[in-house]
Amino acid sequence: MTSELPLVVASGIILTILLITVIRDLIVKARQNARYDEEQRVAEFRKGATLLWLMTAVAVGGWLIAGKSFAELGFIAPSGTNAWIAWAIAGAGVAYLSYSLYGVSASEDTRKQVRASLDQNQLDVLQPTTPRGFRAFQTLSVTAGITEEVIFRGFAIGVLAIWLPTWAAAVIPLAIFCLAHAYQGWQRIVQIVPIGTLLTIMFLITGSLLPGIVLHIAADVFGGWIIWRATAGSSRSARQDPALVTGD
Repeated sequence: MTSELPLVVASGIILTILLITVIRDLIVKARQNARYDEEQRVAEFRKGATLLWLMTAVAVGGWLIAGKSFAELGFIAPSGTNAWIAWAIAGAGVAYLSYSLYGVSASEDTRKQVRASLDQNQLDVLQPTTPRGFRAFQTLSVTAGITEEVIFRGFAIGVLAIWLPTWAAAVIPLAIFCLAHAYQGWQRIVQIVPIGTLLTIMFLITGSLLPGIVLHIAADVFGGWIIWRATAGSSRSARQDPALVTGD
């Protein structure tokens, strides 16, 4: 049990942070009547990124103190047929997201559909209105793509697999991962389940976090870009590429 104690302690700290964060986000959303100004959005993005890196540091620290390696955590290059399958899934995902971004950029009807979905789910917090807000959102997107894979796939599955069968060790973190997005509404949680399941399968068949990290980053970054194009980006008089904007 001695070598497992750091894993248990790290898990407890992470679960506590997650629980407090989810409750806090739901309360803030209710108090704000689901409406945020840009300064509040940027603050939320930065807070989210900071907490994700904090939880990742706790997870990695507990993992290493327990005598486990980065390779066991999933930081290895996958090999074999399953690696090709995982990278093919990641590549197909990036291609689909690129096509979706093109569709939003090219069609006002598609942009209206995205805006309607955001309004229906009261996701004002995910709609930056300035290049500064967009950059903060994309920073959070990259952060989430890396840290959430470490926390919910490599660390959580690895810890639970000590005591539980693989399927249970995979399902429990997946459920927590989905519920951690509760502030986005139940409809969004339902939409997150398929991508979370796919990321979990990619990790299980390869033992590597790398393909999942690539797909997760792409999903969040392209998702943010799609929101930008559909909301703030679509209404700007000067259709600048937000990736090239350097000023506020």
